[in-house]
Amino acid sequence: MDPSAPLVDKIIYICDVIQHLGLNPKSFITSFLEINNPDLKSRRGYWGISRGWPSTFELLGAIQGQFMRNAPGALKWSEYIQDQAVIILCRQNPTSGIHPNGSYISSAAITPEVFNSDSKERHYEKLTTLEMPFLYQMLMRMLSNGSHPEDATEEELHPPVVLGQQAPIEVLEEDLMEREGFEYARSKNTTSSRHSRGSWGAGFIDTIGNGLCGGLGT
Repeated sequence: MDPSAPLVDKIIYICDVIQHLGLNPKSFITSFLEINNPDLKSRRGYWGISRGWPSTFELLGAIQGQFMRNAPGALKWSEYIQDQAVIILCRQNPTSGIHPNGSYISSAAITPEVFNSDSKERHYEKLTTLEMPFLYQMLMRMLSNGSHPEDATEEELHPPVVLGQQAPIEVLEEDLMEREGFEYARSKNTTSSRHSRGSWGAGFIDTIGNGLCGGLGT
């Protein structure tokens, strides 16, 4: 095969060789990733580290695209993602043990310090960034998935999740207030305001993610 040949010709040629050897593209990729061999380990070395993540996710996106071509495939992909999400959620739980090292607080040991702002803030940060970040970010994205400016970019609508990074409270506050019809005035750096029919308690908005995570994690 001429190295300068079109990409489609190279792919077809490789598929023909794989088939001639009694394999298919899927069995080849699976074996390439799973066989315990020093040479193969070296060749796939970048797949699971930061340097190789972008292209690995491109491959995952292409596989997803195959599932999304029809309704049954899209449903099956959704079930797979749900199963993976449940696995992650089951692995991320509040630390067991007695407060302040754990989540359990005995009624006999409750003191005013447990309820002061510093103590609650430390608990909030630990719960949402260290113990249950996946659930917290998923809830925050769902709650903030409301109306968006028409000129918003894809990155602005769906910002990447960074472990330990909390969703901007301004986004959540605006969306939650809008759902109840309360007017929200953006700061000078933002673009729009909302009209009103009611109100949310500011404390609820600020603690909704923490409260849901804490309630589900106990």
